[in-house]
Amino acid sequence: MFLRLLQDTKATFGNTLRLFRASTQSLVKEHKHRVRQYSLRLQQHSVFRFKNEQQVLRNFNELLFPGGGQKLREEQRIIEQLQIDLKRASVNHLSTSKQRFSTLERDLDTMHPKNVLKRGYSITTLNGKAVASISSVVIGDKLETQVFDGVLISTVKSKNKKIDE
Repeated sequence: MFLRLLQDTKATFGNTLRLFRASTQSLVKEHKHRVRQYSLRLQQHSVFRFKNEQQVLRNFNELLFPGGGQKLREEQRIIEQLQIDLKRASVNHLSTSKQRFSTLERDLDTMHPKNVLKRGYSITTLNGKAVASISSVVIGDKLETQVFDGVLISTVKSKNKKIDE
């Protein structure tokens, strides 16, 4: 009898275990199915929400900056053109500056005292200072006149003031 009771209990326990396994497997399958459904719905909702938010941002951007994308491209094109113009203007300015420098250099060379003397001009000095007016010399002063190839020394014998024309 005890053996029979033990066999019945074992059979009942086995049946209960099979029922528990079957129920558990069924619940796991059902929950897996629900999790997949929720996951798919969540994914679909996220994509929808993301697209919706993108559109909201586009609309907001269009309100703030009408023609925003187009305007940005236009501004970029303007900047590129300004860069080209700046480069061209810099090259022109540099070229003009080089020409002006060459002209100044040529003028400076032309005005150099040695070159002035070569052209027939002279520099007259009294005590090492240039004579610019007859009022700065008196009769008897010794003058030095520098010409291209040397110095002339002379004595003032007379002065004739220029009559204004």
